Formats: sequence, C-alpha cells, structure tokens
Amino acid sequence: MDTDTHFLMEAKEKGEAEGWHVVPVVSTEKAIGLYYDVRPDCAILNVDMADDEELDSFKQNLKSHYVPAVMMSADRSKEVRVKAYKVGAEDFMAKPVDMDEFLVRVDRQLQRKKHLESLVLIDELTHVYNRKYLQQAYSRLKDQGDRQLCVAILDIDYFKKVNDTYGHQVGDDVLIQV
Repeated sequence: MDTDTHFLMEAKEKGEAEGWHVVPVVSTEKAIGLYYDVRPDCAILNVDMADDEELDSFKQNLKSHYVPAVMMSADRSKEVRVKAYKVGAEDFMAKPVDMDEFLVRVDRQLQRKKHLESLVLIDELTHVYNRKYLQQAYSRLKDQGDRQLCVAILDIDYFKKVNDTYGHQVGDDVLIQV
C-alpha cells in the first residue's frame, strides 16, 4: 500500500515479471479489507499513510496467518523504524527504494514464508499435507461459496501390527510407499 503511483506501477510490473500476483492499493482501509479476500503471501505497507489504529488492525491481521510484512517510509528516523517493527514488520525500507533491492528483499520474505509453511504444514516423512494444512484449506474452500469438494481419507488397516512386528523403520517405509 502506497500513494506513490510511480512506485506502485513499477513494483507491480517488476513483481509480475518475477511471477508474483501484485495488488497495489492506495488506502490502508482498502488494504485491510482486501487482506481477507486476496490472502497475500507478503504485505508491503507505507507506514506514513497509516495511523496507529490502522497499524494495530493490520498487526492483528498479520497474526491470524503468517504473512511477512515489509514496511516503508520516507522518514528514516529511529522512531519510525522501531514503530514498524513493533507492529509486525519483518523488514523496513527507507524511501526512495531501489527497485532491485526491493525485489530481492521481498523475495527473501516470500521464500522464508514458503519454507516455514513447509515445516509446519507438510509431514516430513511422507511429504504430504498434514491435518493443520487440511483444516486451513477446508476453511478457505468453505468460505469461497458454491464449490464442489471431495475429501478422501485413507486408513491403513492393522498398521500398528506392521510397526510392532517389523519395527518403525519398516512402518515408515510403508507410509512413504502408500
């Protein structure tokens, strides 16, 4: 979210060239409203545009799902930087922003989010999504309205016997194969 139209358009163009879906927004209120509809992987916010109440609301939204936030400001003062970090920023950039640096720093946040999600949402043994992911995915799909949804649950009969008889390593191998 920024009022600098040139920066917004350049960030959109360069970000989309990186394969990102970029939604430029010029008001904090609209950004917070779009947060639930768009479900961003990263949020960029101009600290200068938001008042304390809006920043607090933004902070609460960031807590509900891990979304890295990059905050920017033309004011390079320590107070503004500290304020940005207190409301949840993972990174702070002083304006004017070098676009190449901006892209690298945002990409780092996106990669970090992807890595953390894989640690939390993917079973390390089988490399399939776990229950936590499925609960989030179901909630998201349910909120999207009239969609057909098919869920399959697999159960390996007598799997405890495999572990008890052949050991946990063989049990792990069976799970990986299934």
